[in-house]
Amino acid sequence: MACDEGPIRLGDHFILDLDGTLLRGGHATEGAHAFLRAIEGRFVLLSNNSSETSRSLSGKLRRVGFSIPAERIILAGEETIGFVARQYPGARCLIAASEVLRRCARIHGLVPVSENADVVVLGRDTRWTYARLTLIANEVRRGAVLVAANPDLTHPGNDGLVVPETGSLLAAVEAAASVAARHVIGKPSPTLFVAALERLGSTRGDTIVIGDNPLTDRVGASALGLRSLIVHADRHGGHPNLADLCGRLNNA
Repeated sequence: MACDEGPIRLGDHFILDLDGTLLRGGHATEGAHAFLRAIEGRFVLLSNNSSETSRSLSGKLRRVGFSIPAERIILAGEETIGFVARQYPGARCLIAASEVLRRCARIHGLVPVSENADVVVLGRDTRWTYARLTLIANEVRRGAVLVAANPDLTHPGNDGLVVPETGSLLAAVEAAASVAARHVIGKPSPTLFVAALERLGSTRGDTIVIGDNPLTDRVGASALGLRSLIVHADRHGGHPNLADLCGRLNNA
C-alpha cells in the first residue's frame, strides 16, 4: 500500500500535526523550518496536545525557532475546555490536567474543584499518581461526566522512546471506573478538522493533512474526504520527512 493518499498540489492549504511531525523530543525535525517557510500563510497546526493553550504553546515554539502565532494553532486540550464550557456552562470541574488548562477553564467560566465535580476533564497530567486515579475513578462512578482531551496513547520521544499521552490515562480511568468517557475531543474526531478548515478559510478539495500517525491524522482526514500524507522524521517504513516534502512543494 502506498504511503501517500494524495499529492501536494499548487496552492494547497495544510493542516499540520505537531509531535512527530514538526517536533520530536522537543526538537525541530529535519526540514521543518524550511517547510513552514514554504507554506507561510497557508497552514494551521492541529495537535492532540492536551497540556498547553495555543498562546502558551506559541511561546514555547519560539524557543525552538518556530514563529507561529496562536491563531494558527488548534489544540485538543484547549478545544476540550471550550467544549465543556459550552455544553456544561459554569460546571464544577475536576481538571485532571496541567495548570495551564486549569487557568483556561477559569477564564471560560468553569469552576475547578478537587471533589464532588459535575465534570471530570482529563488531559495529559504529568503529576499522575495512584491517588489521583482513585479519586477520578470514584468521581466518575459517582456520576461526574468524563470528558477526555486526546485519545492518543503515546507520542514519539527521542531515541525510539514513547511518551505516555492522555489516552493511556483515560484507559486506566475507564478500567477502574467501569464507565466510558462521555466525550473524547481530539483527532481523529472530525470536530477539530472542521475547526482547522474554518480557521484556514479553505475547502476540503484544496487542503491536505500532514502528520505522523495514520490512526489519528489519516483516519481523521479520510472521514472528511481530505487528502493526507504520513511523514516520519527518520523516513521509517518508506514515509517521507518534511525535507522531502519541500522538494515536492518546489515541483508542485
